[in-house]
Amino acid sequence: MAEVKGKLCDCARCGKTVFLRLTNVESLFGGYDHANFFEDFPEGWAYHSDTGRLCPDCNAVYTKLINDFMPRKE
Repeated sequence: MAEVKGKLCDCARCGKTVFLRLTNVESLFGGYDHANFFEDFPEGWAYHSDTGRLCPDCNAVYTKLINDFMPRKE
């Protein structure tokens, strides 16, 4: 049986998931603690402080909604 360590992240709006593999573990404070490092999110995944993590499809909808509501003034 094979095992892959990582984390499964989901879209806060639609629930689509992406698996990010664990790439490195660093020891901190003389080995009393550690920090996990994972792959980067695929292109298009974004984090917004008011909504959370969004997949590319939901992020496109969210970005369009915000840009339609608050168009940039030139």
